[in-house]
Amino acid sequence: MTSTSASPSTVRRRHALAAISSAVVLGLTFGSSGPAGATTASAAADRNTFVVAADAAAGAVHVLRASDLRRTGSLAGLDVDVHAGTVVLPDGRVILADEHGTVHAVRIERAGRPVIERSAAIPTGGRDWAGAAWAAIDPSLRHYGVSSAYEDSPDQSVTVVDLQTFAVRQLPVTVDKVGDGYTELQVTFGGRPAQIVTAAGGKFRTYPLADVLAGRVPAATSSAPLGADNHGPAVSRRGDRHFSTTADGIDGVALPGAKLVGHASVAYSATRNVVQVWRPRWSSDDRTVWGSMNEDTGLAPAQWAEQRNHVHVLDTSAARSSLTKLPDGLPGRLALSTRYAAVTTLSPQGDVTTLIDADPRSATYRRVVGTVALAPLARGPVADRVPDDAETRFTAITPDGARAFVTSGGEGRITAVDTRTRAVSRTVTVPTPLTGGGYLTVVRLGAPVTDLVAR
Repeated sequence: MTSTSASPSTVRRRHALAAISSAVVLGLTFGSSGPAGATTASAAADRNTFVVAADAAAGAVHVLRASDLRRTGSLAGLDVDVHAGTVVLPDGRVILADEHGTVHAVRIERAGRPVIERSAAIPTGGRDWAGAAWAAIDPSLRHYGVSSAYEDSPDQSVTVVDLQTFAVRQLPVTVDKVGDGYTELQVTFGGRPAQIVTAAGGKFRTYPLADVLAGRVPAATSSAPLGADNHGPAVSRRGDRHFSTTADGIDGVALPGAKLVGHASVAYSATRNVVQVWRPRWSSDDRTVWGSMNEDTGLAPAQWAEQRNHVHVLDTSAARSSLTKLPDGLPGRLALSTRYAAVTTLSPQGDVTTLIDADPRSATYRRVVGTVALAPLARGPVADRVPDDAETRFTAITPDGARAFVTSGGEGRITAVDTRTRAVSRTVTVPTPLTGGGYLTVVRLGAPVTDLVAR
């Protein structure tokens, strides 16, 4: 979680990137849908909202009703690839890859029972599957793509699964070497006609989806520059704007048709030496990218408790970055809803979940509006010790932001937070320990998809 200090030249480049004309990035905006209004929690919504908790180490998935955390079912023998995450569809299907290279559609029935509805193996050509890098779904919600993560290799792939027929096609991708190694292969979809968009090795690239579905291996039809150390895709709901976090900021390109246009970069900050966002989230306002990050202050790994942290927000229409201060310590992945962003930070002074206003119409937009103290982890990180083997937490939030959920890794506990009262409302224990914090997502039957990238 900590890193060495950046060189003066790197800091100067970050500052220069922040000064890029907003007119360039304004060209990346095509028909933003505007803010999605916060919804009112109702009894019907409560009945149709479920928390899905995955414990990859135990090979288990548990489903709980969001309103009271009553467990409604579990699956054994399913080790979700947490790095790739999941995509939740309005019909209650959770699309995911497991750690053995199989894509599954897990349906959450109305009573909350999880059922593996369909599965498809990822072709490996005789190689040992090394895990998934990234995954995404196309704007029509018909096709799911997952990229490979073969270590230290230029030979990667994007596997496309038709979510109606579960037919599988694959696009071989050669990743260019940058410096001493290869960056992770990111995948998104977009354009008209539909394109597969990859980001790796210093390039965004497009490939016609129709060619891949027909069993052909097309060459890239367009490309655009991509900054160093890409790690984290984001894409607009229509698939006409594609972004990636890099070492210096967020790079973006437009895809109004079949080819990429209008590349631009925006630094994370002009004043602070911050480390990149590793897990960006696309907001329901269809214009901002959110993520948690930490400052690079040259701390040793054992000094994790002194690490300064922020939530970064990029307004892609205005080419403007902003930072919201989080507590010092170790921050987890950011969870995002129409109303709040939620980040849980581990600290010797006490773990806390921070709520930040995510409604662009609000007077307190991007400000911290509440914090909720959590019971300490039994085997959490210890001050002045390297936290590599310590347990951690995972955070999720309902689409309307009414409830947040936080795990206690190694203890199998899930805590519900009422965001209105800013208080813990309930804590339950699932049958497996949720080692490493496990993984959480929220399924609300009928809820629209706002983020096309698996999280």
